[in-house]
Amino acid sequence: MDTIHAPVSLPDFILPKDYAWQTGLIAAIEQYLYESNRPMRYNPPRFIGYYFLHGQPIALCRNIRAALPPEGVVLLLAQQVHDATKGLFSLTGEPREEGADPLYLLVHDNWDGSCSLWPFAAGRRFVTALRPVIKASSSADF
Repeated sequence: MDTIHAPVSLPDFILPKDYAWQTGLIAAIEQYLYESNRPMRYNPPRFIGYYFLHGQPIALCRNIRAALPPEGVVLLLAQQVHDATKGLFSLTGEPREEGADPLYLLVHDNWDGSCSLWPFAAGRRFVTALRPVIKASSSADF
């Protein structure tokens, strides 16, 4: 498996614009807000990151990290990324050391459904940023 140092565009890999709802992420966040006596409709950011840690699907959006229910469409995600990259990259690759970050983060654009694969630390900074910016020369197509 290759290691990447810059985002890799996956032009033929498109997720539905409502993927965050399909995975249960938005429902989980709204339930948390309700239980915290802050009932409101959650408006997700444009970019959401997805990864797996010890088989558990996890989503990152701004300052929220949420474990997703391991069911439905999210269970297909790891295999879909593996297939889209012809087996070169995996969302289920385990960290080399206990407590370390995973290798990759799939960043999903909720506006157009496009996806890119990022080194985990850079992807985390991107999806948690208030105003994420991509330099045109920093991304390579797969």
